[in-house]
Amino acid sequence: MLLEELPDGVVRTGAEVREASEVDADLVVAADGVHSGLRRQLFPAARESVFRCCSAPSSR
Repeated sequence: MLLEELPDGVVRTGAEVREASEVDADLVVAADGVHSGLRRQLFPAARESVFRCCSAPSSR
């Protein structure tokens, strides 16, 4: 799919942020879980997530 079409080295998974720095990027996805410390920091009024799901119809 999309991942197969992207050049090598543009997708990083499992990165851990240890200090603040500036990054020039087209897209940054921070997926730090349902008890997201990042969400609390950026959006203090947001409530904690319990469950989120995305689904698509199957042709089976």
